[in-house]
This record gives sequence, C-alpha cells and structure tokens, in this order.
Amino acid sequence: MEEIEDKIRDFILKEITWEKPEELDSDTQLIENAVIDSIAMFRLVAFVEEEFNICFPDEDLLAENFLTLRHIARYVKGRIQSKGS
Repeated sequence: MEEIEDKIRDFILKEITWEKPEELDSDTQLIENAVIDSIAMFRLVAFVEEEFNICFPDEDLLAENFLTLRHIARYVKGRIQSKGS
C-alpha cells in the first residue's frame, strides 16, 4: 500500500503543487488542510483511475475516501483487489 501512497503523494506534489511537501505524510488531512479542493479532487481521481486502471463510481466520490493519503490508498487497494476477483 506504501507504493500506492507514494504515487499519489508524488502526483499531489507535482501536479497539484502543494507548497509544504515536508508536511504531506500518510495521515495529513487533505481536505481539512486545503491540500486538495474539489477541482484537485477530480484531477486526483482522473490520475488514480488511469494510474491504477480502476474506476471511481460516482457513489464513491465521497470526502471520506479522500481524507488522507492512507484513505485513498486503502480505497485504491480495495478496488484493485475487487477487480481481480
């Protein structure tokens, strides 16, 4: 799951350009700390769908799936595993 987090972290730092890379860890509150906003969330979803070859159904576009890098990685891992079943 760490590899998933690393790829998402890299995307946020490069493409969303959050100014405080030293503060972006697995448990940083992404929405609460304004790391991502609604536009950045959709960019992040597009990246995750392409990078990990999964689909984010509309009903899963919930803030709770984007709270932290750990939350996103857990969601992605679950989608990958359910796709392989």
